[in-house]
This record gives sequence, structure tokens and C-alpha cells, in this order.
Amino acid sequence: MSLGVFNPRIVSAFRRLALCEQAGTGMWMMKNQWNNLGHPMLEYDNDRARKAFELQLRFKAQQSSEKVAPQVAPQVTPQVTPQVARVVSVIDTEMTRMEIMVALELKDRMHFAGEYLQPALDAGLVEMTIPDKPRSSKQRYRLTELGRTLTKKQRV
Repeated sequence: MSLGVFNPRIVSAFRRLALCEQAGTGMWMMKNQWNNLGHPMLEYDNDRARKAFELQLRFKAQQSSEKVAPQVAPQVTPQVTPQVARVVSVIDTEMTRMEIMVALELKDRMHFAGEYLQPALDAGLVEMTIPDKPRSSKQRYRLTELGRTLTKKQRV
């Protein structure tokens, strides 16, 4: 698989991380190494016309044990504001900021970000799908394990 023009700094970093041996053989080796480390499948787009590729490294979320969630949830539940509780209640899959705002029937982006979304992120109830790029147009939000636990408690 030819990647066209490559960035020597990226190749150097991949070599140091043992994700590839040499330029040109890296993609297949990286995929295998990444999967061997227990991470989800490595995703990349190869745009030969632009001589560029986009690589998405996804990390497996740390699984919390059954014993931890019940102990954490009671401590968090009283501190959750009504706004955060509403955000958690409307997120069912990965959703964009606008989809969440529509579900909450909110129009002011600044108010939504400051009073609803950021506190939910800070509380660890909601997470970004692309945390390295918070302003990405492809950014989505989803519930964390703690957020799902809170949702189940709200329904009971």
C-alpha cells in the first residue's frame, strides 16, 4: 500500500513506538500492533489524489468493575444539576452538539455549553468521541459508564 508523500517525523515516531519497522511497510504493521495492544480497530483514510492520509487511533475505554459503579453513583447523583440530568437523559447514542440541543429544545449555544454540556463533561457523565479535537465538525458526545448508571437510576 503506497501512501505517497510521507512525513519523516511521523514515521520516526511510529518507529520509536514499534508500530512500524520502516517507511512503506508501516500501515499493515501498525494495524497489527495496535490490535495486539488490545485497542479497537485502527481506522485510516488514504486519499491518493491529495497524497495524504488520515489516521484515527481509538483507545479502549477503561472498564469499571461492577463493584465500583454502585459506590460512585450515589456520591455523584446529589451533585448533578437539573441541566446535567437533562443532558444525560436525552443522550442515547453518539450525538452531535446540535442534536443534543434540539432534543433539549435549546437555542443558545453559549448557554448550552456553559450550563449543560461542559458540566456533564466535567462530571464524567458524558465524553467526547474525539477528545483530541474538541472543535471537530465530526465531534460526537456519548454517555460514559457513569452516565449510563445515572440514567438507569433516573428511570427507576
